[in-house]
Amino acid sequence: MSRQQIIKSKNGADLQYDKMKLEQYKIDEEDAINYLNTTLDVFLTEPLHQALRDGVLLCNLVNKIQPGTVKQIGYKDLSFVKMDNISRFLQGAKKLGLNNAQLFETIDLFEAKDMTAVVHTILSLSRLSEKQQEEPSQELQTPEPHLLTDSKVEIEQTDELPETQTSETEENDLDKVIIHLISMKK
Repeated sequence: MSRQQIIKSKNGADLQYDKMKLEQYKIDEEDAINYLNTTLDVFLTEPLHQALRDGVLLCNLVNKIQPGTVKQIGYKDLSFVKMDNISRFLQGAKKLGLNNAQLFETIDLFEAKDMTAVVHTILSLSRLSEKQQEEPSQELQTPEPHLLTDSKVEIEQTDELPETQTSETEENDLDKVIIHLISMKK
């Protein structure tokens, strides 16, 4: 064996680690494909990289989670259009709540440089959308107009606010707090 071959060879622990990483990637990739199939009602038959490379499915995914997030999706078979779609997906994912650490780089998908990062972004979106579905809507609901007028009538009918009664001890305590605050200010 030459010296270069010895340097490039891995020991048993490194090989085991690589094997475990590959197994975990296969599990994660399967989960991501299942999520895409279920959410988008598709059936991916081609390898994940090929199915996602143009960015169209990913843009559709973001729009499925939050309609209108990606306003324009390009369908031309041009590299810059595909990369633009991927960038739009990433921007949409960020708007939905993913942070930079959860996002892959455009080149990671387009040139298949880091498909693990791509899969992890999809799985992060999956967890985010599940979380949003579990939590009740926090939106404020506007009361119906007739309820607003009824409330207004009640306010108009009540001319005086009820008097609050405070004891002499409470007033003394309040005076002490005010004096203390004034002395701290000086």
